[in-house]
Amino acid sequence: MEGPPQLSQANQSPKFEVLAFALMSTASGIVATGGERIVPASRRPDGTLRKEIRIRPGYIPQEDVAKYTNDRIEGAKSPRTVPGAVPGAPIKVQAEKKSKNQKRNEKEKAAKTSGVEEKATAPVKDQVEEEPKMEADPAKRKRALEKKIRQIEQLKEKQAQGGTLLPEQTEKISKLDELMKELEALSL
Repeated sequence: MEGPPQLSQANQSPKFEVLAFALMSTASGIVATGGERIVPASRRPDGTLRKEIRIRPGYIPQEDVAKYTNDRIEGAKSPRTVPGAVPGAPIKVQAEKKSKNQKRNEKEKAAKTSGVEEKATAPVKDQVEEEPKMEADPAKRKRALEKKIRQIEQLKEKQAQGGTLLPEQTEKISKLDELMKELEALSL
């Protein structure tokens, strides 16, 4: 095996050897000496020596592989210029148009910061208490009311037989009068 390249007698200083050695090494530490490539021997932190390692011809370690580039990537890295514009002049960039959701979210944030609640964020319970909307087909509404009244009558029978009812069921029974009035209004 050959060692590092031979230097003339005038340039035998250790500093110059290290400099010449560093100039020929790659990012992975491989040094080309004559016809072969090696990773030179080095000293570990504990004081022991690592052996010199020969590298097979044609092998390129990952550290030495050049990063892939193409014209599109290089063009994206360079600063953009507007055709016909004066170099060095500021470029006006148009603000991106905001989507409907982005605009709505900004309005909601503004409303929250000002302390005003929007109608859309009102509790669901208030919406349920509103009067039911009249459907387009009165016959359909009439059938729905009759069904609810039948269910209430079945619940009353169950209660009369000594069965226990859930709170929702007792609430449904209490709405019997309202449903009867609405049914009479539809039948008129």
